[in-house]
Amino acid sequence: MTKPPSKQLDQFVVRLPDGMRDQIKYAAELNNRSMNAEIVARLEGSFDPRSIKVFDARSIYEARRAVKDIAEMVASPSFKWVLSGLSPDPDGRYLPNSDESLHGDGSLPGDEKEN
Repeated sequence: MTKPPSKQLDQFVVRLPDGMRDQIKYAAELNNRSMNAEIVARLEGSFDPRSIKVFDARSIYEARRAVKDIAEMVASPSFKWVLSGLSPDPDGRYLPNSDESLHGDGSLPGDEKEN
């Protein structure tokens, strides 16, 4: 008697980290396929040369550092003034770098004053 087709394929035992089996099961259910089909699809995708991205540790570190620097800059109170050509003076007021059409108190034209 011959073996069924699925029994004729290569089999490989894999030890999964805690919780990964549940993740695979959940992903398989979302994709309407068996856990085996989910694993095979993900492995096949990882070998697709169009999807392989090679990053060395240095480029990852540099990219993470750049993102952190940008996040800190955007979070700073002076960020909104960077693009408008203003810079803070020692008292924390924003003064124009070169555009004399800006108000002398550091506010932009169109800024409303509180009464």
